[in-house]
Amino acid sequence: LTDKPFGVNITLLPVGVPPDYDGIIQVCIEEGVKIVETAGRNPEQVIKTLKSHGMFVIHKCVAVRHAQTAARMGADFISMDGFDCGGHPGEEDVGNWVLLAQAAQ
Repeated sequence: LTDKPFGVNITLLPVGVPPDYDGIIQVCIEEGVKIVETAGRNPEQVIKTLKSHGMFVIHKCVAVRHAQTAARMGADFISMDGFDCGGHPGEEDVGNWVLLAQAAQ
C-alpha cells in the first residue's frame, strides 16, 4: 500500500467479545509499524509488548491521572484529549483547555 511510515491506533475497549488484540499487535510487528497509539483500558501489557519490539507508543488520555499511569508504564508520548474533542469519553467531562492546563502542571 505504501512505503512511507504510518502509525496504527489500538483502542482497548470494554466489549463482550474483544478484538484479537494479540493478532493486531503481531501484524504491526510483522509489518514494521514504528508508532502505535493506544487508548481506552489499561495499556500496560500492550505497551510492554510494543516497546519490546522497538515501537514508539502514544497513549491517549482523558485525565491527568491516566497520563501519569501511562507514563509510568512506559508510554513515549501522551495525547491529552478533553471531553470536547469528540469521541473520547471520560469520567469527568473535562474540556480540553482545562485538561491541558492541568496536565501542564
